[in-house]
Amino acid sequence: MNQILLALLLGGLMGMIGQGVRAVGGLKKMKDDAQSQGVAPQDLFDANRFVVSLMIGFIAGVLAASTMLKKLIAITVDDVTLLFGLAAAGYAGADIVESFAPMISGGAAGQTVTPNPVPGAPAPTSTAHVAGPASPPPAAGGVYGSLVPGGFFSADPYNLSVARSIRTNNPGAMNYTSWQGSRKGFVGITQPDSAGNKTTIYRTPEHGVAAWYHLLCQIYGYRALPTFTLASLAQRYAGAQSGSAVNGYIAGWTRWSNGTITATSAFNANDPSQMLLLAKAMFSHEAGQNTPVQDQQITFAIQNEQAGTLPS
Repeated sequence: MNQILLALLLGGLMGMIGQGVRAVGGLKKMKDDAQSQGVAPQDLFDANRFVVSLMIGFIAGVLAASTMLKKLIAITVDDVTLLFGLAAAGYAGADIVESFAPMISGGAAGQTVTPNPVPGAPAPTSTAHVAGPASPPPAAGGVYGSLVPGGFFSADPYNLSVARSIRTNNPGAMNYTSWQGSRKGFVGITQPDSAGNKTTIYRTPEHGVAAWYHLLCQIYGYRALPTFTLASLAQRYAGAQSGSAVNGYIAGWTRWSNGTITATSAFNANDPSQMLLLAKAMFSHEAGQNTPVQDQQITFAIQNEQAGTLPS
């Protein structure tokens, strides 16, 4: 019993570290916001919110640790990747906690989201229709759905019992930036999470995947390169955050690829099959489960974004 408690405590501490890394990025943004508003940074700092953020990281780390108790009890100095994975769970924070909510409660009424039970198995075609309080309506003409017949989609981006990347039809869980507002399928943004991040909401998962592909190809410039590595992508994704955030992304992505990709794996942004492999690993990491978005939906989005034929 003592070993189990120590393993859970280790998970919680690593999760708190991961959330602390995320908070550092938030503090930098707060400083920039303070400068633009002409106020002192301490005027925008909320100590209570900072503490809550760390506690969310601790809880997320404990939840992640509970799924790998045997490995943690037998952990050695060679298992540093496992610790990075726990820190990554803490970095994901609220999303990890949210993904466990249905498991703890037995599932929300009316929810039909089902993760793939076997790696590589076909994704479910059900939607994330969940009964609950009325949500703000989507933008004009923004009826939720799928561009691929029978594809997965979420119709309730405000249902907190579903992981953020799934319920927002934004598999890459991209935080809102101005270029996304002009994208096809854009609906709106979520309320800020514990770190102040606002996630973009799309009408369909295909629109979300296409935006993710645009980020890699146009914003990061990978489409103009022969290849790019997983490690370089992790550095771009982490931005100004520390190396632990980079390692957390790498650990998470490689884990959800079942070892088929590593930090040195190279990808060609113009190859839909390579991008499908990468997308599934990244999307599953953000969701905390095998992504419910079908392979056909991901490929459809990538190919239409490449050709400039993505439907509205």
